[in-house]
Amino acid sequence: MCDLTKKFKGLSYTGYKVVCKDINTGNYFSAAMGFQYKCGRVPIPEKQCRIGYRFNEFILIDSTQGYREKMIGRTTVFVNQEDATKLAEDINRNLSEKEQKHLETIVIKMTISEGLMEGIYGLEQVVAGKRILFMKES
Repeated sequence: MCDLTKKFKGLSYTGYKVVCKDINTGNYFSAAMGFQYKCGRVPIPEKQCRIGYRFNEFILIDSTQGYREKMIGRTTVFVNQEDATKLAEDINRNLSEKEQKHLETIVIKMTISEGLMEGIYGLEQVVAGKRILFMKES
């Protein structure tokens, strides 16, 4: 998960988001949590339904690796497209055979706002926010 270290100075931010795209519907989903991305407030899921095997399956339990309280109700975008692309490729390699039949992991441009914070995911720079304003395939 992301380590958010300080408030972001700005009202919104456009970055690169890794999503799992349903090939049949065109809808975007979170690989770590499984919820559908839509414009508006980022959901706070009560249950994790991860896609593939790339992420910790107990991310909502605060005593496990990957849980970050500051990430509750936020989604993260990468500052650099190359960093997002590397993660997308890694997630694609970790999809089950069944998932591979109807999902592909892609990078989209996403604009986020509200409660913006910056930090790192691994060594990569990220910005996280509580509201999705815009999504477009890059």
